Amino acid sequence: MKRILYLILSATLLLALMFSAVSCRENPEPPVDGESESSSDGTPDDAEKIFLIKEKISSAKVVYDGNMGFDASYLFTSAISEKLGVNLESVRDFTYEPSDSFEILFGKTNRPESETLSGDILTEGDWLIKQENNALVVLGGSMQAFQMAIDYLLENCVNESAGELSVSTGMIVDGTLKSKDLYQELITSKIVYKKGDMKAKTIAYRVVDTINLLTGVSLEVVDDSSSEQANEVVIGITNRNPSTAKPLYYDYTIGTANSKIFLNAGSDCAYENAMDKLVSLISFADSFSDIKEDKKISDYFNPLIYNQDSFVPAWADRFSIPEWMHDFDEKLYAITNPSGRPMSMAHRGDMINYPENSVEGYLSAVLLGVDVIEMDLQYTKDGILVVFHDGSLVRTTNVKSMAGKNGLPRSERLEDWTYEQLQQLSLLDRDGNLTEYKIPTYYEILRLVRSRCFLSIDAKCDIDYNEIQDIMIAADAVQTGFYSIFLSSGHGPARANSYTAVIGISAKHPELKELAEYSKKIDSYMKLPGHSIRVRGWLLDKATTDPNVESMEVYKSEYEGGLRLIYSNYIELLAQFVAKYAPDLK
Repeated sequence: MKRILYLILSATLLLALMFSAVSCRENPEPPVDGESESSSDGTPDDAEKIFLIKEKISSAKVVYDGNMGFDASYLFTSAISEKLGVNLESVRDFTYEPSDSFEILFGKTNRPESETLSGDILTEGDWLIKQENNALVVLGGSMQAFQMAIDYLLENCVNESAGELSVSTGMIVDGTLKSKDLYQELITSKIVYKKGDMKAKTIAYRVVDTINLLTGVSLEVVDDSSSEQANEVVIGITNRNPSTAKPLYYDYTIGTANSKIFLNAGSDCAYENAMDKLVSLISFADSFSDIKEDKKISDYFNPLIYNQDSFVPAWADRFSIPEWMHDFDEKLYAITNPSGRPMSMAHRGDMINYPENSVEGYLSAVLLGVDVIEMDLQYTKDGILVVFHDGSLVRTTNVKSMAGKNGLPRSERLEDWTYEQLQQLSLLDRDGNLTEYKIPTYYEILRLVRSRCFLSIDAKCDIDYNEIQDIMIAADAVQTGFYSIFLSSGHGPARANSYTAVIGISAKHPELKELAEYSKKIDSYMKLPGHSIRVRGWLLDKATTDPNVESMEVYKSEYEGGLRLIYSNYIELLAQFVAKYAPDLK
C-alpha cells in the first residue's frame, strides 16, 4: 500500500514540474525600455524585478570609473540616501573580484558589461541604462547626459513609500543619438556652401570632420548650385539663406528653418566656436527643429563701444584737454617727426582712475589726448583675443570668490575660461577694490580707439599675427596699429622688435588705396635714423608701475635728455605736461 501511495505522489510531483517548465518556456522575452510584465493591478510582478534595495536592505554596490563616473555615482548615491535612507557602498573599479553582489556601474568601468556598451555613446548627449548579467550599466557622454540617466532611474525605479530601488529584468533605456529622429535626419543631410567661395568650402569640410568625429556620421559636401533637399546644414550666406547679414567678427548664428540648419559666423574663430556649439546642440536635440541658437558674443560688449558720449571721465572737473590733442592727423605728423613735440604712451590705459586694461581706462586715456596706448593680449579658452596682462586672474579680478561657482571653472588661469565665463568676473582697481568693469575683447578696444590714437600691442602668449591684422580690418581700425606689435612676450620692448601692423596689412591688401598712402608715410618714417627716439621709454629707465616716480619736472628732464615718447602709468599728469609744453617745443 505504501509503495502504491509513493508512486502516486511521485507521479503528481512530476506532472507539476513538467507543467511549470512548459509555463516558463511560454513566458514572453523580458520587456525593454524599462517596461515589465505587470500583475492584474498594473504593477510589475516581483518575479520580474531585481531588488537592489528592499526594506532598507541593500543588495547592490556602486562601482565607478575614474572620469565622469565618480561624479555621476556621487549624485546617484546622494539621491538614494535622501529618498530611501540607505547608503549604498561605492567603490572605484581598480580591481575586479567576481562575487554574487549586484553592481551598478557608472561610466566606462573595467567591467565587461561597461566595455560592451561604451561604444554606443557617441555624443555628449548620449546616455544608456541597461541591465546585463549581474550588473546595471549607466553610461553618459557628459555630466548633463549622466544626470538625465540618473533622473530616469530616480523617477522610474525608486519607490519611496515602499523603500525600494528595483529595476526590471533585462531593462534597457536608450537615450543615444541613434534612438532619436535627429539621427535619421543627419544621415540623410548634406553640407551646403556658396559656389565659388573657397573659404566657405574649407569650413564646410571642417564641419563634416567635426560632426563625424563626435557623432560618427559622415556627411556629403555640395555647393548651392545643387538641387535643394529637405535636410541640409548650410554654411555662410548661400541661395538658401533667409538673411544676407554677416555677423560681427566674434559672433556666430545657428538657426533652423524648413528642415535646415543655418551656420554663419564673422571669422574663423567664430566658426570654430559655432561648430563646437552645433555638435553640442546635436547631442541633446531630438530633431532639427529642436536646434535653436542665436549666439552673439557682442551682446556682452561694453555699451560705451556704441555710445562713448555718455562717458564722463573721473578727471573731467580737474583738467581740460586742448582740441589739438585729439587730432589724429596731428599725431601721425608728430610721431613721424623725430624732432617734434613730446608724446605720450599710456601703460594699460588710465591705470590711476580705472582698472588696467578696461574699456573705461582706455576711453579715459583717449579723452586725455594720449598718443599711444600699450595693451596686452591673450587668448581665452574659446579662442577670443581679450585685453589682459597676467596669465592668472587673481591679481586683477574677483576670481577667488567666483571660481567653481555656478558652473564656472575652478582654475584661476585665464586660458581655462571661455569669454562668456570671463564676463561673470569683475575687474579690481589698483588698490584691490571690486569694480563694475569687465575684461574687454581686442575687437572692442579697436572699435573704441580707431582713428583716435595708436596702439602698442604686447602679446602675452603665442598669437597669430594674421588674426591681429584681420581683426584690425574688421574693426576698421588699421591706422591704430601703426606704432608696434611685439609678437611674443619674450621679445620685450627693445626697438629692434617693433613692427608696424599697417605695413603688413597694406602689403596683403593692395586694394585699400588710402591705406597704401598711409603705409608709405609710415615706411619712410621707420627708415629714419631718428626712429629710435620715438621708441617707447620708461621714465628714468625704470620699468616700474609706480606712478609716484612721475612729475612735471621728471617729464621735462627726460624730454630734454632725448626721450620723445614717454611711457607712463600716470597718463593724466603726462597729458597735462604735453598740453603745457608741446606748443613751445614744436
